[in-house]
Amino acid sequence: MALNLAEGSGSAGGTRNARYRTALGSARETGACIDVAEALGYVEGVELLLLEELDQVRAILVRVTM
Repeated sequence: MALNLAEGSGSAGGTRNARYRTALGSARETGACIDVAEALGYVEGVELLLLEELDQVRAILVRVTM
């Protein structure tokens, strides 16, 4: 996610939007990984602040890719 954001910030036009869309997909995958890790007991009680910040990143990426 971070690498696609960095790549997108250095791009222009359609390439920039594509990189941000890829970053959005990666952010969604990150959320899914957290959900699976919790469900399988690999981690316990992910901090609410972390989840809220991930939601903020996803919301921003949705707006910039529209």
